[in-house]
Amino acid sequence: MPLRRIQQDLSARLANRHGWVNLRTIIAVRWIGIAGQTGAIAFSTIVLGYKVPLLASAATIVASVLMNLWAVQRLQRGPTINDRVAAGFLTFDTLQLAMLLYLTGGLANPFAMMLLVPLTVGAAILRRRFIIGLTIVMIVAASLLAFAPNDLPWNNTILPPIFTFAVWLALVFSAVFIALYVYSIAAGAGLITTALQESRLALSRQQKLAAVGALAAAAAHELGTPLSTIAVIAKELVHDLPPGSSQAEDAALLLTQVDRCRTILADLVQRPDRSGDITKTPFNQIGLQTFLAMIVEPYRKAHVELVFQTDPHNEGSEPQLRPLPELQHGLANLIQNAIQFATSRVIIDMAWGPDRIRIQILDDGPGMPPALLERIGEPYISTRTDQDGHMGLGIFIALNLLEKAGASVHYDNLSQGGTATIVTWQGPSALGIIKS
Repeated sequence: MPLRRIQQDLSARLANRHGWVNLRTIIAVRWIGIAGQTGAIAFSTIVLGYKVPLLASAATIVASVLMNLWAVQRLQRGPTINDRVAAGFLTFDTLQLAMLLYLTGGLANPFAMMLLVPLTVGAAILRRRFIIGLTIVMIVAASLLAFAPNDLPWNNTILPPIFTFAVWLALVFSAVFIALYVYSIAAGAGLITTALQESRLALSRQQKLAAVGALAAAAAHELGTPLSTIAVIAKELVHDLPPGSSQAEDAALLLTQVDRCRTILADLVQRPDRSGDITKTPFNQIGLQTFLAMIVEPYRKAHVELVFQTDPHNEGSEPQLRPLPELQHGLANLIQNAIQFATSRVIIDMAWGPDRIRIQILDDGPGMPPALLERIGEPYISTRTDQDGHMGLGIFIALNLLEKAGASVHYDNLSQGGTATIVTWQGPSALGIIKS
């Protein structure tokens, strides 16, 4: 996968990231805030003797206590919350603190700077649109506080409007700066972390694929001798059995399948740059439907109808593809899998546009168990039993080959029964397989 495409993909993920926040942390921080607010009000009234609206201030603090108790109850659902819920909690904290500041001097209260705390936390964990919304809430709250009574209990002097405006302006600039700066720092750190995770995942998958390749080469070597023995016996049976008998036809079919096995094993031990006979054809480009028809021809079954159809909303002419080996083997494996599970029909739907290609493989089989859908792409995962001789490597290999060619593959169950396999090339990856 090209580095530029990886960077674009990671940037898109970060722009639409879902931050998962530890709810216990928010609960603990809010308890600390409640204790601090209660202590400040108590110290001001009891120790310093200032006149503070106790009833309204206590009601504001109790509202925060009730919200935290509800958060503790919600903790039973799980220890984390998504960014939408986290944004709601931080918005409440901003409004609760703004109300308490309104009752105790507004922007003239030195603790007005605490309005920046929920925004700072949100900028580090939320998506961009939630950060923008939280910034707007904070600026509106600060603007309303500018009109709050600023006759502080320790000073009967009314502060000049220019001072209140300066505090408001400082809060607004600080809010915008903190939101942009903290978000950019968090996004950069997230980009590095995500890139590292993607690199580790890609390396792990490549190691598994290399192990499967080594296993395939070893199997090809070990199977050579028994296949030769089967071929010799099958030839003798064809020679000895009466021509035209059902036994002779079965022996001839057996001999044909042995030859096919030899061909497949020979392809497995070839060098990667020599695999894929379709690349050796005299044609250096091939239409999408013709390409699909050629690669699935060996896997047709008499009782399964194979239907090719194109989307009526396609834009432009049919794409002319570069016949890459990854496309040949990857798509052939997915279609063969659909044919094996289909009851009577497999539909291959093709859609394309200026910078996209989508291939849908729809079968009318039993579908996949929901638990298996979540693990598609892992090696040695199969709905068939081990007695059938299937190790579950086909889809794993196909997905790796198609990802190497720039595709994304998605599996889903159809509502009427059966499975949908959706292979998509978008943007530069689509242009990479189109023969220019």
